[in-house]
Amino acid sequence: MAAKSRALLVFADVQQDTPQYLCMDGKGFYLCTVGQRDGNFVEQAVQRVDAEQARVFMANAFNRAMEITGYKAGYQKAKMYPDTL
Repeated sequence: MAAKSRALLVFADVQQDTPQYLCMDGKGFYLCTVGQRDGNFVEQAVQRVDAEQARVFMANAFNRAMEITGYKAGYQKAKMYPDTL
């Protein structure tokens, strides 16, 4: 009997109305949402992505989080490295 394939949860973007997850399995990266069916949690809306798309997905979520916490890139750079501007 073959072992059941397992996916790895790499990153979760929970700032959206419907949280989206970046996962990885033996075939590579994919994005999905999670729903319920027959009392079990199941992956839905699965979309295969390459490594570059996966990084963009994570960066976009990170940038939204930075905005929520009040981070302003130019302002922070000026405070930390005033001689570089």
